[in-house]
Amino acid sequence: MQVVQDDDSALQGLTAGVDDKKVRKKIRKIKKKQRTYIKPEDWQNNDYVNSPWFKQLSDIPLAQQRDQIRRVDARHCSPQEFEREYERKLLPTVITHAMDHWTAFERWKLPSLLAMLGRYKFRCGEDDDGYPMKIRFKYFLHYLLTNKDDAPLYMFDGFFHQRGRDKVATDQRHLRGGCALMKDYDIPKYFRADLLQYAGAKNRPPYRWFVLGPARSGTNMHQDPLGTAAWNALVSGYKRWVLFPPDAPVALIKPKPKDGDREAITWFHRVYPKMLEKDWQGPTPIEVIQGPGEVMYVPPNWWHIVLNLTHTVAITQNFSSEQSFAYQFKRVKMGRPNLCRHWLKKLEKHGRSDLLQVAKEVDRGAFKFETIFDCPKEWRDSLLDYSSASSSDSSTTIYDSSDEAAGGDPSPAAIAAARKRKSSPSSTGSSVGSGDDESEDKEKKRKVR
Repeated sequence: MQVVQDDDSALQGLTAGVDDKKVRKKIRKIKKKQRTYIKPEDWQNNDYVNSPWFKQLSDIPLAQQRDQIRRVDARHCSPQEFEREYERKLLPTVITHAMDHWTAFERWKLPSLLAMLGRYKFRCGEDDDGYPMKIRFKYFLHYLLTNKDDAPLYMFDGFFHQRGRDKVATDQRHLRGGCALMKDYDIPKYFRADLLQYAGAKNRPPYRWFVLGPARSGTNMHQDPLGTAAWNALVSGYKRWVLFPPDAPVALIKPKPKDGDREAITWFHRVYPKMLEKDWQGPTPIEVIQGPGEVMYVPPNWWHIVLNLTHTVAITQNFSSEQSFAYQFKRVKMGRPNLCRHWLKKLEKHGRSDLLQVAKEVDRGAFKFETIFDCPKEWRDSLLDYSSASSSDSSTTIYDSSDEAAGGDPSPAAIAAARKRKSSPSSTGSSVGSGDDESEDKEKKRKVR
């Protein structure tokens, strides 16, 4: 497969004809609401774009020297082998040649995306109350190509397939609007048996996102919700990942910032250097430089942080596999009991008596999790210790900044619950969330499942 990157000289023309003053005004309005602990004019205070530190961090050949992850060639690895060697062992991996046939490599170049999506609004963050903030794609693209922010805004949209749907004729949706993106990729063969699909799109938490980010944007250290695993397919650009096993001490790998700054680039500036010191007390991480055409697989409960070294375009999805159903069922039942009941009914309707039997064993406390997780006991124990999770499995949890494997626009009911939670003395702040997968454009109010 030959991956064709955007020509930098050709990209300069994409900002022509866009009112820079108008874009700056819109971006400033979003910035004021997204990070209330910092003024919009202070987003460039550290001048990371010109700093020798970031230039070294984003030096691809240099960074690749620290990439220790094992890569799997999808042409020579069966789903059964992948399950045995990676899913059961809870081992992150990078998959190559799983995207070779995707039309996204051509159609998701920035000029093509501008023509396809330019006039439609996409999500690029949320305010302190969890309300989504959106901007027209053409304005965000102008920002992506011209900004010098230390930690830029990040387009991370769980409703991308709905953008422009009400403005594009049915027979044109394969050409324009977010729906047109759906035909340009497919789910890698290892992840197609997603059991949460039985819950139905209206009931399961948000699970797939179109992701577009400038250099220096990213997601802070987190675990994915409800015990799900995730895959992240990179169409263009380079991402830098650092992953820690499930039992990693939170205080070391995710120290609470005194100034409220939870951005990924801040972690790489403050925490990453400590990780490289000889007296580092934490576990050894896995570092990855993900390039175009590569799919990152993140097992349940692995801590991970992601930084865009260049502008990137990606698609990512959370899923519940056959192999780890028992664990995810336990997490869903504790965090989303109504969703769990609905899920079980759908599994029964589809004749999955094998999974229903597993669920009964989990309920009785008779299920032996060592039969599905062939990994160090410390990892397995951490999976079953929900107090170690980075994010609540509650349906009232709201998405915190952009997340490479979790997020979505929360429902109004979830937002109201989050406000109450934020005012609680026991609150630890926002966390990666699992809001209901409903159209936030219509702002429907319904009981949170």
